[in-house]
Amino acid sequence: AFFLTTANLKASSLLVYFITFEAITFIGLIMYRLCPTNPWTRPTIMTGMIIFGASRPLQLLWIMASLAAAWDDLVTWHAVAQILLSIFFTGVQLFSLKIHYTLYRKCGNVEEEEENDDGAETVSVGHHDDEPPNENV
Repeated sequence: AFFLTTANLKASSLLVYFITFEAITFIGLIMYRLCPTNPWTRPTIMTGMIIFGASRPLQLLWIMASLAAAWDDLVTWHAVAQILLSIFFTGVQLFSLKIHYTLYRKCGNVEEEEENDDGAETVSVGHHDDEPPNENV
């Protein structure tokens, strides 16, 4: 059940305020889906990752500071639960930057593939750079 408490309201109002800093991340992900070869897609994803990665820990600190400042007026276990949830969700969101970075790299690979595409189909034999190619294939 969701308990509407002062601790919840403080945390949610701060998260709603900070969502504007995360918007560029989602714009970059939408651009990746709709137009991965657009020259603005990679910079938008990278800018979103930087802003998102920097603002999320600040959000966590701000939430903790606001709860600490009003500690005497809060139900203690609600405040503790809100702090623990904020830490958990911050970890999950920062881990999602790994997904964003993978898409950022894929976006670059799509651009390179289109530049190198001459209509011929390429087949990979499966040898590594440190191994000589198999002459019998």
